[in-house]
Formats: sequence, structure tokens, C-alpha cells
Amino acid sequence: MKTYTECTDTEVLNFLNLYFATLDVLYQVQKRYDALSTESITLWERGKYRALSLDTLRDIELMKHQRRHFMDNQLGIAPPSAEMVAHAKSLCQQLAQANAIALTGPVMVTMAELAMDSFVRVVHA
Repeated sequence: MKTYTECTDTEVLNFLNLYFATLDVLYQVQKRYDALSTESITLWERGKYRALSLDTLRDIELMKHQRRHFMDNQLGIAPPSAEMVAHAKSLCQQLAQANAIALTGPVMVTMAELAMDSFVRVVHA
């Protein structure tokens, strides 16, 4: 685990690239959950998507908190590899290219989980 001052410029850049790519995916997923929560017909579905939206917002806030602690030299990370960053960017591009209207809840859950996986491995190594 390395703190901010122990990381090279490339490691910090990789961390920030991973952070922002993951954040982009989560914001897109959260926006779609909000849409699904208002478009759903049943009360159960509306509640399910609202809960997923809130879970995603919690993940976003947790990531922001972890980034601030890293930048303040209070959190050590396992610097992400270039491959991890490329994977996160690829997920973001795939989501942006997909027709967001057609994305279903299970697909959104998978995208959010895949995006968070790399980031969590970096900050909880």
C-alpha cells in the first residue's frame, strides 16, 4: 500500500484515471436507475430501482471520500495497473455507446459492480 507521497506521478495519474472512469460509469448507472424508478409500473419495481439508485449514490460518495483521503496522504492504495485503468475506461465507453433506454436493471447492476470492482481492489488491497 502506498500513500499519495509514496506514489510516482504515473501511479497517481493511473489512480485518478481509474477513479474518474469508475465515477463516470456510476453516474450513468445512477441516472438510469432514477429513470427506471419513475418509469416502472409497479410499486415494487419503483422501490427496487430507487434503492439501487441510493446504493449507487452511496458508492459515489464513498469513492469521493477515499479519493480525498488518498490526496491528503491519509489512505494507502495498491496503485492500479494500466490494464485496470483501460478496463474501467472500456466499461465507460461501452455504457456510453449502449442505448441507455434499453438497459435493464440487471445489466445496470452488472455494469456498476464491474466498475466498482477495480476501484475497490485498489483502495482495499
